[in-house]
Amino acid sequence: MKKVEIISENNSYSAVNIGSLNDLSGHSLIHPKLNQKIEGKVFLKDSIKS
Repeated sequence: MKKVEIISENNSYSAVNIGSLNDLSGHSLIHPKLNQKIEGKVFLKDSIKS
């Protein structure tokens, strides 16, 4: 599973790098209720602390 890289952040912005969109399938999410791995999903809310 790939990680989201924080490039820069401040009080008013956050810049992240998720890599190439062609490699989006390298990211995955564990669904909290179904406990299933879902590939190709990237949610940035936790990464950018919004």
